[in-house]
Amino acid sequence: MSNGTQKPNALNNADLPALFWDEMPDDAELEGNADLAAINSIIEETTPYDQLMNYKDYGNRALKTGMEHRRKYYLRQAIEQYTQGVNVELDLGDDVGPDADGHTVADLRRLKSILFSNRAHVHLMLGNYRSALMDTKDAILYDARNVKALYRAAKSTAALSLWKECRAYCERGLELDPDNQDIKRILDGLVAEEEKRRKAAAAEAARQFELRKPFIEIVDVLESRGWRIGRPQFGIDNKKPTIVPHGDDKAQTEVVWPVLFLYPEANFQQDAILEFSELDAFADHLDVIFEEMPEWDSDRQYTRDAVEVYYLSHAARPLRRNELVEALFGGWPSVANEGPNRLEAKWIKVNPKHTLGQVLSREDHVVPGIPVFFVLSRTSPSREAFLKSEIPIL
Repeated sequence: MSNGTQKPNALNNADLPALFWDEMPDDAELEGNADLAAINSIIEETTPYDQLMNYKDYGNRALKTGMEHRRKYYLRQAIEQYTQGVNVELDLGDDVGPDADGHTVADLRRLKSILFSNRAHVHLMLGNYRSALMDTKDAILYDARNVKALYRAAKSTAALSLWKECRAYCERGLELDPDNQDIKRILDGLVAEEEKRRKAAAAEAARQFELRKPFIEIVDVLESRGWRIGRPQFGIDNKKPTIVPHGDDKAQTEVVWPVLFLYPEANFQQDAILEFSELDAFADHLDVIFEEMPEWDSDRQYTRDAVEVYYLSHAARPLRRNELVEALFGGWPSVANEGPNRLEAKWIKVNPKHTLGQVLSREDHVVPGIPVFFVLSRTSPSREAFLKSEIPIL
């Protein structure tokens, strides 16, 4: 049983080229062996062209043996022979003339390209697609007109799903050999794959649109109100605005917001109003909140008559339409300019008789994800200091 690096036990020296013998036979077998004589002659040959040609030939013979016997061992031996060939140092300068047999630098470059291309072929057989691609690139570098190298490059990139590169190699190959059926088959498969991916992308886009459709409708309503929404600095269990019918007329709608009331003078205690309609007046909710004295108000400063409501103008950068759709659908987008515009932000007092919709419609109001309001007591000694202090980073 062979492990891919040892010669299979089923074969012996008599079955193999001398190149693959793992031990020297006796003198009787050595005498007149053409393979061994050829190997020995390599030692005496000195021209770079001859060295490259011999490595190519022995690599090809190893490849043929591996294909005949279906043994990876010989394919790896072919890679070894091609590798020795590509590692031969060559002088490819413009001033180098032909060798004694008339072989030029161009001949050397073409042969080097063939060695890289042949090694790529074996890598493809073994499923080493990235190694194959690297070899084809080297092959093309030595000989840009090596059509087999271009074909194998196209085959490698197709296996790696590098479709754009695959098309480029196919087109270059067909420019050199317009009737090359192997390249045409890859290109035909590529065209089919591109159409398949186009249809899949269109189907996925349609699916994503349907998933986002309810949120697109919400954004349509928000924009129709003239409201501007920015990235949130606070949240209430990831709750977001909803659209509900207004009264019995289903054609009329109203927006219901989760709203946060913060009490900065009381260590930022908070009240979360989960359903604050755009048609609700602030006074209505304040009446409910301050029907009884808050437990945390030990100084009894937050009475219904004493509380004031403020919002921070320009509290965020308004999101673009597509960002807002994505925010409502999934997660809030990253925004370069976090927090309020500190040059324009200021505290704006809310008229409690106004509705939420009226307050959100103010030109300076940018909702930081959800509406956030700050509740102060006019009787608090720290009220003035808070309103005059530096704008907080929300």
